[in-house]
Amino acid sequence: MIKSVRPALRPTPDFTQEDSLFKQGYSMIAGLDEVGRGTLAGPVVAGLAIFESKPSDDWVGMIRDSKQMSSSQREYIIPHLEKSALVLEIGVSSSIEVDNLGIVNATRLA
Repeated sequence: MIKSVRPALRPTPDFTQEDSLFKQGYSMIAGLDEVGRGTLAGPVVAGLAIFESKPSDDWVGMIRDSKQMSSSQREYIIPHLEKSALVLEIGVSSSIEVDNLGIVNATRLA
């Protein structure tokens, strides 16, 4: 069963949503972020990460919506994500797919 949860942005990660879902019996929870939905042209890109359990390293406190992070913060976190995540994927929907499918469906495809 897949459950979609879109929590309000918090100043720092606190794992409230994840803790609630783990208590409900979910064994894996994916974090997802997209970029490109607000632009007038171009592709939509989505990134997804799944962890075995709550990561507790110092770098976790730096994670925000990617648009709220500087490029140097994103570059710093990437190797930590690559080392810690069970799954780390990036998907892209082209501008043609956005035009043909609409932004919502193209984002889902990505």
